Amino acid sequence: MINDLRDFAKLEGFKLHLEPSLFPIHEVVYETMGILMEDIRAAKMNVQMAVSDDLPPIITDRTHVEQIVTNLLSNAVKYTDEGGHIQVRAEVRTDFVHLAVSDTGVGIDEKELKRLFEPFFCSEDPFVRARQGTGLGLVIVKMLVERQGGELTVESVKGEGSTFAFSVPVAGEQ
Repeated sequence: MINDLRDFAKLEGFKLHLEPSLFPIHEVVYETMGILMEDIRAAKMNVQMAVSDDLPPIITDRTHVEQIVTNLLSNAVKYTDEGGHIQVRAEVRTDFVHLAVSDTGVGIDEKELKRLFEPFFCSEDPFVRARQGTGLGLVIVKMLVERQGGELTVESVKGEGSTFAFSVPVAGEQ
């Protein structure tokens, strides 16, 4: 919670320092999956990965891309019932690497989708309320993606699941 508040304050004040480096995004995805694997196994979730190791490298702040991927994947695990499915896929779209995390989780009501990126917003859904959160994670993710020249999108259907996706420029295209 403290880290979320600190990061939010830095982003709001444009004081967050980005340190670009060249790296393959698949490394970040697989490292994050490794960290979350115990939770995934405990929840008996099925994970499908479509993240090729031959995607072009990106040049951006690796630490913040790790934060973005970790937040999206951990949210998919957190808001999906035991036995659910998570899919992670990445592809090149024009001059961007596009990474999407889909789940068969609780989904988000259409009226709540409009407020999803408001600081401290929390769903009225009891399943969501039972999980811990600050209401800042997705706000921070959106700000981090945009500060690095990318875009964050969300598609969701209540009771069916969600897909959060972001894009970041490939190396040499920023």
